[in-house]
Amino acid sequence: MHQADTLDEAKRAAEAGADIVVAQGTEGGGHVGVMATLPLARLVIRALPNIPVIVAGGIADGAGIAGALVLGADGVLLGTRFLATDEAPFPDGYKRAIVESDGHNTILSQIPDVAAGQVWPGAYARVLRNAFIEEWIGREGELRRNLNEVRQSLQAARAAGDAKRGSLLMGQDAGLIDSIEPAGALVERLAAETEAILRERGALAVGQPVIGVAESHLDLERWHWR
Repeated sequence: MHQADTLDEAKRAAEAGADIVVAQGTEGGGHVGVMATLPLARLVIRALPNIPVIVAGGIADGAGIAGALVLGADGVLLGTRFLATDEAPFPDGYKRAIVESDGHNTILSQIPDVAAGQVWPGAYARVLRNAFIEEWIGREGELRRNLNEVRQSLQAARAAGDAKRGSLLMGQDAGLIDSIEPAGALVERLAAETEAILRERGALAVGQPVIGVAESHLDLERWHWR
């Protein structure tokens, strides 16, 4: 599976033999491109009719999943929504920051990668615009010269669950996330919401499931994409 943020990248992934291509829009958290999910998804879906296309970026509820399926997607990939779950390996303070977000307080920045010492040429990360990011905007060179001190500060912030001083990659769909809940219950709720919306709109036949799972909602390796 290869995650792409441009049509050309998606095509090259297919040519290279990818089994699944993820079309991720700029609304998503972490490393993203600059095209929105809606047009990118349709471009990739039209261009790759013989490969399963998964849509990501800005999806956090049943309506978003239903929208992606109506666009022609074979499934969705949710990131930020699952950061705000009991099982996510994040401090509670970070999870609460996602729940409290209105979706407008994120920014595309290279600062998280610079602080981590990673090199992602031409890439941006969508991150919570907090005190840490504000301090280093436009000062990336100075940040590189103070990496040891900055990393210690970030580690301390994470240990304390201080989302204001830490580095928290999150998508704009944080504004749609209202609670921290168990991942299994979340999957069941999202599937039920999606099915209800699609049936209400006449886009899903009676008895046809949105998500087919072989054994358990938590056994992700056994998911059947539809």
